[in-house]
Amino acid sequence: MVVLLCQMHGLTETCLINFLVSSHTETMFVKFINGYEFVMTREKLFEMFYSLVEEIGEENAVQVITNDGSNYVLVGKLLEEEKPHLYWTPCVCPLYGFDA
Repeated sequence: MVVLLCQMHGLTETCLINFLVSSHTETMFVKFINGYEFVMTREKLFEMFYSLVEEIGEENAVQVITNDGSNYVLVGKLLEEEKPHLYWTPCVCPLYGFDA
């Protein structure tokens, strides 16, 4: 399974972070949070991703895909260090209206 993060900045003080889990047969929405208060802090982002990996089961998570912002790059590297079987990659195709 792949954990996918999509981030969308709204016109108000919002930064919606959507968590999706994907497999070869389907993609499922897990949850979203408003990350406006902490999206630029690596510690909170790391905690958020780490807890999501724990929630879906470490054995089910193999890849985390985020945008390529420096805070996400660092969080991806921290996750790879903490969970050696997990791979972080930046999304290669941002969509209009949000970074995936």
